[in-house]
Amino acid sequence: MSSVIKGAPLAGRPLVLVVPPPAPKRPAAGSGPSGGPPPHADLPDAPARADADPEAERAAILAAAQAEAAAILEAARADAETILAAARKEAERLTAEARAAAEAEGYRAGYAAGEAAGRRAAEAAYAERLAAVAAARSALEAEFRAALDEALPALVRLALQAAEKIARRALSDDGAWVAYAREILLSAPLLETVTVYAPAERYAALVGRRSELAAALPEGVALRLLPATDLVSGVRVATEGGIVDASVEGQIERLAAALLEAAAPTGGNPGEGSPPPGGDPLPAPLGAEGGR
Repeated sequence: MSSVIKGAPLAGRPLVLVVPPPAPKRPAAGSGPSGGPPPHADLPDAPARADADPEAERAAILAAAQAEAAAILEAARADAETILAAARKEAERLTAEARAAAEAEGYRAGYAAGEAAGRRAAEAAYAERLAAVAAARSALEAEFRAALDEALPALVRLALQAAEKIARRALSDDGAWVAYAREILLSAPLLETVTVYAPAERYAALVGRRSELAAALPEGVALRLLPATDLVSGVRVATEGGIVDASVEGQIERLAAALLEAAAPTGGNPGEGSPPPGGDPLPAPLGAEGGR
């Protein structure tokens, strides 16, 4: 009997969650070019963050998401195993009743027509009842598998929704989100121009940290910042070399597709099927100016 979700493979691109380092101190007045105010001197400082190990915090967030998803799927698997165990116990009870009834019938037949004839009658009756019980058991297991296969997409979605909530909570702070965008920006194939698409509510925070992002790019690479109406969280980076979709919703969708595809060949047991294909770059965001 296949388990519900056990050892599920990850999607082609893992969910990347980055906790930013402490915000840089604001330069003193007059530290800009020619002794004037520095660029963006009128922008507010990023919220102060307590000293912490970014790698440890990122690992903790990922571990929490994976643990919550695994707990939901494990509970569903345990419920399914309980149902199947009850069906098997009922089949065993029916088998015992069939054996007892067949023996009683054979005894009566043997008493009336002789021991040999009675034995044959008992064997025939037992075989008939045993076949009926086996058919009933097969029908129960087939019904259980069908119900499990039907429920599998909902179980996967439920587990991934829990992981998505944790990821969105980790990126709710503007400082954390900008640091996440910077990490994704530096992971993109940088050529001549790089465009960073941000959700509308994050666009102002991104523009306010433009100089920080531009300073992280190699010399000669132009930076564009655009809002994207289709992004809810996360970020999307487009260059001449391809597109990196690091939106939370995009990564959750790819992970769900990979889990369901892996489960399909084995009747609901991801981990025994073929590995999921690598995720292809997604198109530029719909409704975003300058999308390719």
